[in-house]
Amino acid sequence: MRAYIFQARSLIGSDDTGLSDPFARVIFSHECQSTQYVNETLSPVWDETLVFRDVTLYGPIANIAYTPPSVCVEFYDYDVVVSLRFCSLSAVEKLNAIFFTLGCTLKLL
Repeated sequence: MRAYIFQARSLIGSDDTGLSDPFARVIFSHECQSTQYVNETLSPVWDETLVFRDVTLYGPIANIAYTPPSVCVEFYDYDVVVSLRFCSLSAVEKLNAIFFTLGCTLKLL
């Protein structure tokens, strides 16, 4: 599966300056990947593609198409000194129309 992360808008400012150094974390199935962080902004542009390889989905293809797995996108503020600060969350519940056009290599068990 490929997750194309283009931009975010109006994130929460977490630094003393009122800005953030945001990055996105995409969670799909048992895998998690992150974008690079963007310095001091509330509306970052990443223009990155995260590739999830060897995705295994269980069940008949008709069931997967009817109830596809969720994708979770979390946004964090990157800081070298302080631990990660949570900024926002977005969940994609239904991928019916686009699920099979995302470049998935599916193993159905």
